Amino acid sequence: VVCDRYAGLAVLQLSSAGAERWREALVDAVIDAGGCRTAYERSDLEVRELEGLASRTGPLRGAPPDVATIAEHGIRYRVDFAHGQKTGFYLDQRANRSRLRALAAGREVLNAFCYSGGFSLAALAGGARSVLSIDSSAAAPIGQDLAALLLGLPTGGFIDRNASRANQTVYQGFFVQDDWKV
Repeated sequence: VVCDRYAGLAVLQLSSAGAERWREALVDAVIDAGGCRTAYERSDLEVRELEGLASRTGPLRGAPPDVATIAEHGIRYRVDFAHGQKTGFYLDQRANRSRLRALAAGREVLNAFCYSGGFSLAALAGGARSVLSIDSSAAAPIGQDLAALLLGLPTGGFIDRNASRANQTVYQGFFVQDDWKV
């Protein structure tokens, strides 16, 4: 069971038959303990098939949004609960994004497996000269580029490739540098 809480919204992922059996009790417990008003499910993992379970996505309680904007360390991110990866945003990486931001000043940064752009935007907000983001998902750069534009942050671009093969392929990155500041 994975549960990410975004203010009054809980996004759950149930990956096993045991969790599926206790679905209603788990959702009720999360709503009660987390002070949430709505819940959304993203149980669309392939591993569910191994246990004979179908994929399940959609609202569990209330009318949760498909997309929302969240703020983390002064950076606003667009999170797509309905179509994004896993539970929308990797909340467990919050401290790592903060650490990268603290180390990024003046550096050129490569963000492999960049999907939501969380590390890319953290690096840019920390003063990175440029960030090149690589991901195999065509949807990946949309949120990152939009957020960078709204924040007035320069971006180094995006390569639509499988990041696990990045070390086997020669990429020529085009870096855009301008004088925008946070």
